[in-house]
Amino acid sequence: MRVREFFLCCAVLSVAAALRADDLWQEVKCPGRVVSLACVDSGDIYIGMTDAKGVARSKDGGTTWTAVNEGLDLSEAKVMVQALSTNRLGEVLAGIGYGGITPAPGEKRDPCGYRLEGNGNVWKRSAGLTANWFISSFTMDPKGILFAGTAWNGEVWRSTDDGRSYTKVAALSEKSAAAGTGPGAVWIVKVGPDGALYAQGEMHCGLLRSTDSGATWQDVGLSYADGYGGNLAAIGFNRQGEVLVGRVSHKTGAILQRLTKEGWVDSAQGLPPWGVCTAIVRNSSNRLFAGVGVRKGTECAVYTSADDAKTWQSFCSGLPQIASGKLVLDRKGVLYCLMAGRVFRTVNTTETTPNAPIR
Repeated sequence: MRVREFFLCCAVLSVAAALRADDLWQEVKCPGRVVSLACVDSGDIYIGMTDAKGVARSKDGGTTWTAVNEGLDLSEAKVMVQALSTNRLGEVLAGIGYGGITPAPGEKRDPCGYRLEGNGNVWKRSAGLTANWFISSFTMDPKGILFAGTAWNGEVWRSTDDGRSYTKVAALSEKSAAAGTGPGAVWIVKVGPDGALYAQGEMHCGLLRSTDSGATWQDVGLSYADGYGGNLAAIGFNRQGEVLVGRVSHKTGAILQRLTKEGWVDSAQGLPPWGVCTAIVRNSSNRLFAGVGVRKGTECAVYTSADDAKTWQSFCSGLPQIASGKLVLDRKGVLYCLMAGRVFRTVNTTETTPNAPIR
């Protein structure tokens, strides 16, 4: 009787554990430490990794992976694929960088960009695009023009030929110097719903905006001169077109700010008071998701909002209590979360009716 009760208890616990694991998130086993991810319309997933492991592709939702590295320069041990994105043709773009700010003795660094022609198996190097540490991000405007941001030199590059070549259009470190600091990283460039280009990072001048494809830039706020401090780490937009900015926690202002007609307001009700908002994405049902790099191991790392970022609720069941990095949505609304080199995905699509709760 006791043996039967023991196995029954084990079975119940096993089912309960499975239910907890299947609640919202499940881990995707990857062949290396992941720092970037891109989903293409075909359903394929691409991951960028550290330690010269390059790029891998999965055609079955992350169950199996195949290396796609022909043409990539992976000759240095610390080379990493820091950024992945796509162009208007759906081809995957890769931004290369290196682990560690200071080069190791004898290390030859060559940060650059690549394009996976036809999403086949061979990468083509992009002409022009370079940096002094890594290519940090890509974005694309409604016309298919691509932009790339770099670190540490804080430059913005533009491509009008789907990533075959780039031209430098801005050295935002110059604006940073005018604000009292030297060169700083552009962590993210992003095109808004109005077609304007936004950039941010370490620069003390705060969020910057361009309406002429990066030729000129205007201060939008959140600068040190405005009383703010700390890096700006994420850019997003709600369905009203309001700009959302994630930032490192600081004595002035919350970790997520929203630009209203009246100016910047705290928009972090429900988020941890300390940490950094690392990512902001919106699905086609207008539900927002925010990634948070928490400082304590007891706080949630992903949150969701159904009211345009006014309030946030935990969206963490099944995730470990570690800092969240990038968030990526695929075409079906499945959400991927990068966490300390690991990848997690939602078990189901995040798409719901706008006001429906997410379990």
